[in-house]
Amino acid sequence: MVAVFKSIDIPRRRALVVDDSRIARHVLSGILDRLDFDVEAVDSAEAALDRL
Repeated sequence: MVAVFKSIDIPRRRALVVDDSRIARHVLSGILDRLDFDVEAVDSAEAALDRL
């Protein structure tokens, strides 16, 4: 049996990373980017609320 897949346009998932640790933001953003997320990272809850 042969499976045939149609090409479909799936929008990239989005993630907002919020952490006061620059290293934590960098690591998590990198992981999510490799999982094909569109990532934005900020360092505070206030900055995150501005992005929503």
